[in-house]
Amino acid sequence: MNRFPLLLVLSIYSSCLLAKPPVISSKELKAHPPRVTRTCCAFGTKMKLVVIPFVKLNHVIEFENLGSHHYLGHRDEGNGILYSEKGGFIDLGHVREWADWTAFLYLHILEVSKSPTSQKKLGIEGGMRFLELQNIATLDAENRIRLAGKIAFDMSLWHEIATGYGVSIAPFITEKFSSFSAEDIYSNMLGIELSMQALRSPLSFETAMTNLLNEKLLNLGVVSKLEDTYVAFEQVESLWWSNDYGIPRNKVTLKRNYFETECIVPWLLPDQDAMIIPDELEVPGYTTEGLSLINCYVLTIRPNRKIPVRKVLPKHSGRKISQKQFVYFTNDVKIHLNKSEVKQSRKQKQA
Repeated sequence: MNRFPLLLVLSIYSSCLLAKPPVISSKELKAHPPRVTRTCCAFGTKMKLVVIPFVKLNHVIEFENLGSHHYLGHRDEGNGILYSEKGGFIDLGHVREWADWTAFLYLHILEVSKSPTSQKKLGIEGGMRFLELQNIATLDAENRIRLAGKIAFDMSLWHEIATGYGVSIAPFITEKFSSFSAEDIYSNMLGIELSMQALRSPLSFETAMTNLLNEKLLNLGVVSKLEDTYVAFEQVESLWWSNDYGIPRNKVTLKRNYFETECIVPWLLPDQDAMIIPDELEVPGYTTEGLSLINCYVLTIRPNRKIPVRKVLPKHSGRKISQKQFVYFTNDVKIHLNKSEVKQSRKQKQA
């Protein structure tokens, strides 16, 4: 696809020249990124498929195969799950996806920042997603970056909620097994945080993301060998995930990591969490002046039939829900999925 700079954006918003978002075409900015550009991984190793039991899914990656970051993906990128001492399991597909969404949202904020209000469709996932921006004309470059990160995180949270209700890319194949798995929330926020740093960098977005991701993983104590990630998975098999069931059975996921505070703490291996201080990430919530970013946007969903709006919000009127109500759906998904999770394994009983 031919791409050309967004000259209008760059000329109007000269105060943002230090930020280097990806260079995308006006057509791409007018639309939105695809719902999925990279394969997100099931939590586990050598996992069976229900329909093809002799095929094993294995998405573990080695650090040296990380490759370069490319906006919306490229065959040269390395994606998969690896383990780190301070960040736990990290799904690079999630990291890269939400990094790119953050950059896209930043470009959109730049484009409409002079308008009193704006509304944009962001594609379908559990229903059509809409973004309305407001009160953003006075935001400087740093606060526009923060706003993009906050919106991206809310979108990533909705992704976990929607998959928890059975929303999926492939027809008739549920993705409940991957909803709120151990590494999801931290991986999502890690991608958003790195993207925000890349947008502040004088380097090109893709170069900055490549450098920042490598540096961050090293600082997190990423394991150097493929076998080390396998060993880490084995330590939490029958605790966080089970190899007794095949994908897409919901029972492959035994323990889920729900978003409950603005400070996201990664899960470390049970024998390490008392000895190592985990790397915490904070969801951006305020401008540099201390004003709430929630006043600058409304992310709304017009849910489809998979989302039980009347059950979760019995007094709710209208067809749309907003990010302010996501907490109720997260709690409902938690109850719904907990009912279907398997009993503790022999390993848990012996612990």
